[in-house]
Amino acid sequence: MRMETLAVVSVIFGLSLVQPGSAQDKSPTLAVRTAPLTVSGKAMDETGRPIKGATIFVVSTNGSPPQTIGQTTTDENGSYEFRDAPLPLITSSKPADQSRAGCFQVFGKAPGRGFAWRGMKFLHVSPMIEKVEPQLRESYRKNGFFAGDKIELDLTLAPAARIHGRFVDDGGKPIAGVKVQLGKCDFVDPRGKEDHINFREFWAIWQAADAMPDQVLATSDADGLFEFKSVPPEIFCWVYVEHPDYAGLTFYTSTATSPPASHDNRPVVRLPIAMTLYPTRTIPILVQLSDTGQPISGVEVFAGQPDYTGYSSRGISDKDGKLTLRLPAGNYDLQGDPPSELDYIHTSQNLVVEQSPGEQPTTLQIQPGCVLLLRAIDADTGAGIPDVTFGYEKTEQRGGRLVRGRWGVQSHTTKVDNPKTNADGELRAVVPPGVRNYNVGFTVLPKGYQAVKSEDARPGRLLDLPAGKTIKAEFMLRKIAE
Repeated sequence: MRMETLAVVSVIFGLSLVQPGSAQDKSPTLAVRTAPLTVSGKAMDETGRPIKGATIFVVSTNGSPPQTIGQTTTDENGSYEFRDAPLPLITSSKPADQSRAGCFQVFGKAPGRGFAWRGMKFLHVSPMIEKVEPQLRESYRKNGFFAGDKIELDLTLAPAARIHGRFVDDGGKPIAGVKVQLGKCDFVDPRGKEDHINFREFWAIWQAADAMPDQVLATSDADGLFEFKSVPPEIFCWVYVEHPDYAGLTFYTSTATSPPASHDNRPVVRLPIAMTLYPTRTIPILVQLSDTGQPISGVEVFAGQPDYTGYSSRGISDKDGKLTLRLPAGNYDLQGDPPSELDYIHTSQNLVVEQSPGEQPTTLQIQPGCVLLLRAIDADTGAGIPDVTFGYEKTEQRGGRLVRGRWGVQSHTTKVDNPKTNADGELRAVVPPGVRNYNVGFTVLPKGYQAVKSEDARPGRLLDLPAGKTIKAEFMLRKIAE
């Protein structure tokens, strides 16, 4: 999932939704509280008959770390219940900033059946939820529940389908010991499911690797063969492949009877999978600041092929700014995420790995950002206004088409932390250089306030943001008569 997609979803709900272990999982230390979650339902087959003895899990998807908070088996009626499971809430260290919501997902398995999941859901427990304007309450309700709601989530466990195949080297010999993991499962036909993929897909499949490893983890045997025996029919799966002698490899496949040629504008590999792993070249990388040439440590470096499929490799630069990746010949996007304490930004550049020589050094130049100081001011008193969010608009290339969107301002390009103005009405962000519109109130403004100039709310104010500079922008708000 792309960082900016996550930014939109997480800012709307005041939470940080980042896949655990990802390069974007850099949220600040949070004070974690819990709320009791009670959820029940039935496990059924494709005809609606109850399934006895199915194993059901409920997990927190935004805890620190994400965790299983309940496991049970269904009774003779196929029923399950989790009562008062401790659901972590994402809250900041400041009580006034508490979002008072948690995020969870229910999934399960049964012998001879494909695993099943329900879409990810929020539980909103803040007493302030009753005061939220109706339109926002409705958006909360779309993918969640409020405290006191009866939560029933049934699971349909269909007959098991298989994902299977074989790995060989470039000489056609089988490769044993290839580790394979399923991820990002989504429905081929999403009708009747959640609209947004972040809620619809099997987000908690990363936690399922611990909860039910036989369903989502496999290893190739001496003949290079691997198999997943308990996959739902008619779904897409993102497959991650790992072996110590080869680069990481990802691709999409599908258990559909007649799978489409692509998913999310990426090719779908048909079953059974016949995959050749190619030998790697050694890529020593020096990471340095582009404007000073200074080597920089602690940069998370990733090299991948287009659209998050194909070969990839990652590492972190050492005290001398060095690291080594191993990749087969091909074209790659080389990316670097500097520490968020620095005023430098997520940087991408092209990397071409040739067939020879065996070692091909390169340099990754981390680019400076622009420090943007945003301030929300009460037009009548001149005082800063706390708890204000900002957004920006831009057009980008996605899947061969131009998409214009509005995103929440983050404090750094390497993380999603959904910042708000401090007690003085100030918000500091390190942003990519360029010219774009910035607007006040990405989420709901503090009660009673509106922008003095309507264009400051949408489309926003056009700001020129030079690299290595600091730009200040003040937005005037005024309380309106109730």
